[in-house]
Amino acid sequence: MAHKYEFDEAYQKKILTLMLRDAQFNQRTEGLILPEYFENAIFGSMVRVLQDYWQKYKRIPSQAILATVMKQARADKVIRDELFTDVITLLKTLLSEKVTDREFVINGVEEFAQHQAMENAILTAAELLESSRDYAKIDKVIKSAQMVGAAAEEPAYDFYKRIEERTEVRKEKMAGVFVPQGITTGVRQIDKLLMHRGWGRKELSCLMGPAKSGKSMGLIGFGLNASRAGYHVIYLSCEVSKEIIAERSDANISDIPINDLEAGMGIVRSKVETAKAKAGSFDLYDFPPGSLTATDIRRLLNKMEARGKKYDLIIIDYADIMAPEVRVRDDSIENSKQIYLGLRAVAHEFDAAVLTATQTNREGFKATVAGMTHVADDINKARTVDLLISINSTEDERARGECRLYFAASRNQEGDMTIRVKSAKEKGKLITKVIELM
Repeated sequence: MAHKYEFDEAYQKKILTLMLRDAQFNQRTEGLILPEYFENAIFGSMVRVLQDYWQKYKRIPSQAILATVMKQARADKVIRDELFTDVITLLKTLLSEKVTDREFVINGVEEFAQHQAMENAILTAAELLESSRDYAKIDKVIKSAQMVGAAAEEPAYDFYKRIEERTEVRKEKMAGVFVPQGITTGVRQIDKLLMHRGWGRKELSCLMGPAKSGKSMGLIGFGLNASRAGYHVIYLSCEVSKEIIAERSDANISDIPINDLEAGMGIVRSKVETAKAKAGSFDLYDFPPGSLTATDIRRLLNKMEARGKKYDLIIIDYADIMAPEVRVRDDSIENSKQIYLGLRAVAHEFDAAVLTATQTNREGFKATVAGMTHVADDINKARTVDLLISINSTEDERARGECRLYFAASRNQEGDMTIRVKSAKEKGKLITKVIELM
């Protein structure tokens, strides 16, 4: 495809002139111009110095301090010693240039960034292909280049102009004809409490509980409920095999205890076949613990979309045993942050609801009601998710086959709500009926 702009040395020098001397140019192009987009190492060094200064002070350097800025950059190794004289010569040239054509250059910067990023990505991918054949890394490099400038393509939501649209939606809600955008939980009382009348698209929801509290059981049940409502669901297990997930799903659908599935195989088959007739997909995958990353999920979802299947609900069992994109040794909080932010990004990028689970800490295991401060390892998980529901039960409640679901953290609906429910763990069901809202 022919480019609208010639990204030659003259154009690149014009970018440098504006970066050095025009604050508005820096404001409007922030985040798009990177040193590695310039083949000329002298240009790249200048970009790095100017970019560092802008990011720190949000203004352009005055001529009075430029000499000090450049010397400090040399001392900090931002400018290599062998390039310093050439960079100073370039600086003098840029100071003598006329500050013109701002709009023209700004209009081309996004295309320049995309062009240079893709060229760099192709070269890097070729090197990786030859040296290691690390296809996951190659995919990440190319996808990263494709995302350059992507945010600028998203049209703004005009708050004032779209009031009529919002009013019409509210009228439909009042009249009871509005079609909810959420992915149903399959439990009417829970759907009514959620802003989207189900799991929100572009949102990350999370079940929290101690070991053996029913987290996986809840994930399977909610996944099956959404599938039977016609939504496409993908279930990614990092804990047990897809065959075990299928066994638990058979028990859930057939209402037959897991230990009795062989004896009731005819009923199981009939119930699953009946559900299949109206259901969306319920696709199961398993991965070794500590191996699945958000990039792996993206790659799988992109592959399935290329085959014509787009998922509405993405379930990860569970996020705590996923892998960060880049593991930071001895920093579990940073590793956890990468995983949870990565999952929120997946939800947004694929316009899907993402549902996962996390453990409570020791205090949460002992607590009658586990709140957001009882999240294991890193409380920031509770701040990252859009909805956190804890699973709670006393010994007496467990003996009665009951538990309480507590809205421990909620970004888009009321929190601090509790739902008492009946469970049937032997049949793989976290919720068989709602007893009461507390």
